[in-house]
This record gives sequence, C-alpha cells and structure tokens, in this order.
Amino acid sequence: MMGLPSCSEVESCMTDYMERALPWRKRMGIRIHLLICKVCAGLYGRLRTLSGRAKDLFAPPSPEPPVEANAALQHAMDLIRKQGTNGPPPT
Repeated sequence: MMGLPSCSEVESCMTDYMERALPWRKRMGIRIHLLICKVCAGLYGRLRTLSGRAKDLFAPPSPEPPVEANAALQHAMDLIRKQGTNGPPPT
C-alpha cells in the first residue's frame, strides 16, 4: 500500500492538485493529507483565495450593466428631459 505524501510532496504538487491535473490516486492521497495536516490545509486555503481573487481581477468586464443600473440611468434621463421642458427644479 502506498503511504500518504509528505508535506513537501503536497506543496510541490499543489498547483497540479488545484488544477485537477494529477492522477486520481495521487489526488486522493493529497486530499487525505489536507484533512490531517493543518499547515498544508492552510496553504491550500490561501492559494484558493489567491486564485479566486486573481480570476476576479483579470476577468473581462461584463457586457451589460446590472438591471438596477439601467433603471437608475433611465430615471435620471427622464428627470433631465423634464427639466429641459420645465426649466430647472425649484430649490
């Protein structure tokens, strides 16, 4: 029977583990190691957070603004149109 990977083995395979690029047996060994070892589990958690933030940072902008933004813009345009025909609002 194959033993669990050491901390250094887990650390060296972490990126491949996160990308699911490892064989099933090796993934399971690392998964069990992460359940047992708080240090490696902490590293894994920090790398996942970093990866998620990097994806958010480099994600392309959404093609359309949220529905609320469209409604607010339409409301502002309606107010401007009303001001144009009735003069500026009273202060």
